[in-house]
Amino acid sequence: MSNIYNDLVFYNNLFSDTNLSVKEQSATINWSERKCYVFKFFITKLSLLEIEKLKISLVEPEYELIGAMCIHGSEIRNKLFDQLERIQQSESPFEEIGIITNENLSPNPLDTANKGYWIAVKNYLEEREYDEYPFNIKSRNFLMSIARVGYNNLSKAQLNYINGLIENDRKRADSDRFFVNEYLVEKGFVNECKAIREIWLNL
Repeated sequence: MSNIYNDLVFYNNLFSDTNLSVKEQSATINWSERKCYVFKFFITKLSLLEIEKLKISLVEPEYELIGAMCIHGSEIRNKLFDQLERIQQSESPFEEIGIITNENLSPNPLDTANKGYWIAVKNYLEEREYDEYPFNIKSRNFLMSIARVGYNNLSKAQLNYINGLIENDRKRADSDRFFVNEYLVEKGFVNECKAIREIWLNL
């Protein structure tokens, strides 16, 4: 049985009901802060199916390797766990994670979004007179910049910013969302709303 699995059981038994910091956890169980960090923010988030795959793995994976797999969304992460043996047997396991990730990446549904969609989202925010972080004037101006250059021409930092807004919107009530609503549907952006919902499913 995987030592990672045993460590996970041990960790959960101690810390499942506490809010100790990584540093406090490290001092409590004499693990490195790095190991506590990976368990606290990544390994404890695994699904039951992923834990079972980890439990029966024939070759003991390093916890940092599992952490590198866990930074991905559930769809990619499951594919990585299916290829765990391949990753471990490669000369550079961390590079192999990148290769497998690229092999399984689907085209981003927003790459072909109508530029008018971003303007419509901006207009919807303005019509509601909504100006609370992160959906403030900065985000409205940024939506206009996407309309000018196109989603698929954004830099990595810009993609992280808009994806952060989309993720924040997912946490809002279904009737109070900015990227998916009846206003946008009536404006003809049905496909874009579907694309956003597809992205939410993979977060």
